[in-house]
Amino acid sequence: MSLEQVHGFSPGQFDLIYCSNTLEHVPHVTRFLREAWRLLKPAGTLLLAVPPITDARLEYLNLINPYYVNIWTPRQRAHTLGLFFDEAQPVLHGVERLGADFRPEHFTPASTLTERSFVFAPCSLEEMYRTFTLTAVFLAKKPRPEGQVPAADALLTFVDQPYTRPEGRIDPVARQRLKRYLDLPAPPYFVPAGRQEKPGLKGIVDRSLAFVAKKLRR
Repeated sequence: MSLEQVHGFSPGQFDLIYCSNTLEHVPHVTRFLREAWRLLKPAGTLLLAVPPITDARLEYLNLINPYYVNIWTPRQRAHTLGLFFDEAQPVLHGVERLGADFRPEHFTPASTLTERSFVFAPCSLEEMYRTFTLTAVFLAKKPRPEGQVPAADALLTFVDQPYTRPEGRIDPVARQRLKRYLDLPAPPYFVPAGRQEKPGLKGIVDRSLAFVAKKLRR
């Protein structure tokens, strides 16, 4: 069923609603959040995981995926969650250690990643911008009283320059702003924000992913 209109469940039925790497695809996020708010018990939790967009590189990597319609920053996510919940705790997500970007070897058959390889730690919203996080995770708790939450189709206020776009469209302004990334021969997947690119990173993995990136840009 559509996440924007969930049927068949009574209000206040769930202790936990888990939503991972989904809301970047949903055009009307507030419709889903109102449904989650309605379905959670007063002590329930919404666990939300979405792509982090904390700098131009990450905006570019999200933008070249034509199926991502919400190019939203963590501040926008927290702001929107705050319309429905009194508490929205940000959580950092690392691989083997916090602040570690994906490395090429994470994609090889010899990878030894297990469920214990993924590290999570509560943080402030500001720390999510300073420390690389593989996913922007939020724990939303304490649903607001009914009279304080917006209607499902209420206009949403945007903060911190996020945007929602038609599927696959790259706005000319965004294209110009991110030109230095769009002109690269392969997407800079493995270079954390603020670091200088290291020799050897554009190896076999980058070359194989370049083909996928060209398809996505079309």
